Amino acid sequence: MKHLFGRRQRIGLMVALLALVFTVVTAQGGGLANTPWPMYQHDPGHSGRSDFTGINTPALMWKRELSYQWGGSGSGMSIGPDGTVYTVTEGNLFALTYPDAQVKWMIDKAYSYSVPAVSASNLLYWGFDDTFAVISSTGQITGGLSGLTGAYGFGSSPVIAPDGTVYVAKGALWSWTASGEINWYHNFGGMVGEYTSPALGPDGTIYMTAFASGGELFAFDSDGNVKWSEYFSANSSPT
Repeated sequence: MKHLFGRRQRIGLMVALLALVFTVVTAQGGGLANTPWPMYQHDPGHSGRSDFTGINTPALMWKRELSYQWGGSGSGMSIGPDGTVYTVTEGNLFALTYPDAQVKWMIDKAYSYSVPAVSASNLLYWGFDDTFAVISSTGQITGGLSGLTGAYGFGSSPVIAPDGTVYVAKGALWSWTASGEINWYHNFGGMVGEYTSPALGPDGTIYMTAFASGGELFAFDSDGNVKWSEYFSANSSPT
């Protein structure tokens, strides 16, 4: 596995995060971290819904200037069991302390809009360039694989199943163990949307869209078998 930590031009980007008051509960066992926002769109089903009641008048508590590479950030954020906030600015993965937003560490990589998912054991799963990576809470890459497709850029965000299995899209639908070993992958025979992220149903069904034959929604079981598929004229992340 190839690990590269290159130096890239850094330009100031003012990233403002509205901090909500929350209590972080450290999760035990495998699966997704038990925090207010552990992954892209909050949960494996990508509901985008917080467990907390919204506020009528948001108050900016802090903001932090972060470096970026090519013009900004389209990434969201996730929160670890210890309260650490993780966010990506087009390839730079930042770990910020809560509540004072100090930079704990940063990984400088190339093109990525992937939002890291955080496990109950405080491991991060993230994609950049042509690489899927498992990252420790101290910012060390501990597993994963480079050269997935030969294509540059990573826009899909990983999803963590209750049993700790990790799913992500990069030219195919990939299933990984918690340590970053491949369980299986499914090649769709067509393009997978660069920013398409898989979602999980309550019964463990994995939902994924692809450009196979013009646009198609797939449902998989946990072994990678296609349960059904449906054609439609769009390509987006399911929920």
